[in-house]
Amino acid sequence: MQNLQTIVEAQIRASLGMTEEEFSEACHPAPGHLRDPFQYQNMYELIVELRKLRKEQEQDPHALLVIDGDYDTDGICGAVILAAALDVFGFRYQIYIPSMAEGYGLSQLAIRNMKHRFEQNGDRIHTILTADQGIRAYGAIRYARNQGIQVLVTDHHLGTGKKTEASAMVDPNQPGDRYPFKGNSGATVAWKTMLAYADRFDKEALPLIQDLILFAGISNVADVMPMRDENRYMVQAAMDRIRKIRTATSYDQVAHTPYPVYNTVFHGLYDVLRLLQEEKDQNRIQAGKKPVPLPDNEELIGWYLSPMLNAPRRVHDTCAESLAAFLLEDPVQRREMIRRLLWCNGEKSRLRDRVLENLSKEEKALPALCVNTRKGIAGLIAGQLSEQSGGMPSVIFASDQPDNPVIHLTGPDLPGEQVISGSARSSALCPLDLLFTRILEKDPNLFTWGGHAGGAGCSLQARNLPRFTARMQETIPLVVEELLSQPSVILLPPNQVQLYLSAPNTLIALYPRIKDGQQRTQMESVQTETFTRDVTETIAFLDSLRPFGQDFPANTDLILTFSRAACKETFDPDFWKTFKFKLFGVEALTFDQEWAKQVKEQPEQTLFYASVKLQMNNFRGKVTPQMILTPRERPDTEQAS
Repeated sequence: MQNLQTIVEAQIRASLGMTEEEFSEACHPAPGHLRDPFQYQNMYELIVELRKLRKEQEQDPHALLVIDGDYDTDGICGAVILAAALDVFGFRYQIYIPSMAEGYGLSQLAIRNMKHRFEQNGDRIHTILTADQGIRAYGAIRYARNQGIQVLVTDHHLGTGKKTEASAMVDPNQPGDRYPFKGNSGATVAWKTMLAYADRFDKEALPLIQDLILFAGISNVADVMPMRDENRYMVQAAMDRIRKIRTATSYDQVAHTPYPVYNTVFHGLYDVLRLLQEEKDQNRIQAGKKPVPLPDNEELIGWYLSPMLNAPRRVHDTCAESLAAFLLEDPVQRREMIRRLLWCNGEKSRLRDRVLENLSKEEKALPALCVNTRKGIAGLIAGQLSEQSGGMPSVIFASDQPDNPVIHLTGPDLPGEQVISGSARSSALCPLDLLFTRILEKDPNLFTWGGHAGGAGCSLQARNLPRFTARMQETIPLVVEELLSQPSVILLPPNQVQLYLSAPNTLIALYPRIKDGQQRTQMESVQTETFTRDVTETIAFLDSLRPFGQDFPANTDLILTFSRAACKETFDPDFWKTFKFKLFGVEALTFDQEWAKQVKEQPEQTLFYASVKLQMNNFRGKVTPQMILTPRERPDTEQAS
């Protein structure tokens, strides 16, 4: 017989495939886990070029550096880090606002726009410094060099091995790079580049640059980077800083240095958090609900900050409001931009839902679609459809045709010979890099792509969409089979524990394990005499494991199986129009009225299955554990071994 925390901890470790030592290290992120920036290939060469520019600007203040980030949250955070750090270092620079209309990453069009915008009053662009993009911008970099502009690249996307004309490129995923961890976000690479510069050329500034870990941590969650290795400490440090910012009562408590841009990026986050909470409170009050605070863990980034910062480019192709939220020094103007940012967030959701609500079940099952919406909405739809398919790939191309009522574009509705672009999402079950490589081996030049194993951008001629869809359908099962057949693939059980109330005094834990290559369900009796204390300790234990995320899904999927007969002694059918009961002293309840009605109308012996959210409830000063129940399908179980 085991207590709940012991069962949950063992299941988490089994699902992660970690040894006790690895698990202990992951559970205790520390500054010592941060890796040396100089382990990146070309790091020294890049910061030397920056130093040369800094010296040149002392003699020629018209020699400009231009920061060019990507238009998603990762790129925004990277640009913010570079802007704040270069302000501290004393560089003269401008920040370019990228547009999806220019294509992904640095482009010839973007460079021409930079020159038109910034080369005035004798100023000339000397260097372009990228954030979260540039590794595949071969043509644009060559064009820049022909214009007398050097390009320095900080990125984290997959490289091709093709020779670049950039003066220096730092990217842990470029061929030949020996950086031991490949899961850094683009903003993390930018941050570590600034750390390296401070370490070699401006050591007094190092503490200020270290504090910009806040934006590196945000980007790791936003870009769904693996929550392993040094990323865990970055995200934990980011959340610690965010908690302090949320308790501040003035800008000076947030940041007060001699560097105005450095101060502004922190003041901007302070305003973003306050206005985000304000909007959330207003929405709940309008819905007749009590205001509740935003999460104080990484869910704040993943559920609120990142979607909001991504919203403007989804609605109108640029990230202007998102950059302004962190870089406008005037607080009145900055807060107005943040309110526009919040509006974009709501509009983004409306555009997404319009497509999803009008797609049939059969259309949603296709691995590739072209839909009538803005390009920036495609990634949201692809993510939803991939998740609904259990992590299988989904590629959504977009062609915005406002006067056309058709949502799923096929045949005559497709834009002819026009190139259409879109977004792809997948999971480790079928990584996009492997999938797209296999398709292009069979059908070279069918499409172009760039990105990660889990998320990427794609482009092809509209007339080739049916062929692309067919290639996806035939290649996906082959890639899945290829991965499963590799000897290095280790099958891991899902992080799931089912609590089965088989009788009023008996609680059984069922959990999956892998034996002889097969998933089997094991059984364990759960200690019930100390269940209230054990649930409390389990809540604290799970909270201590944060941050959760990609490759660290440690938030156990808890399921409760019960019948009214098994809990009849404590079953209260009249709680808030729903029901509640005591499970060995712990209050189990639901707020789902429709499901509650079904539970109460069925025979007493009927089994019901519920997802369980464990939480501590503070009622009139008394803090007790609760199990919040929501209905779910019967879980898949194998015969117990």
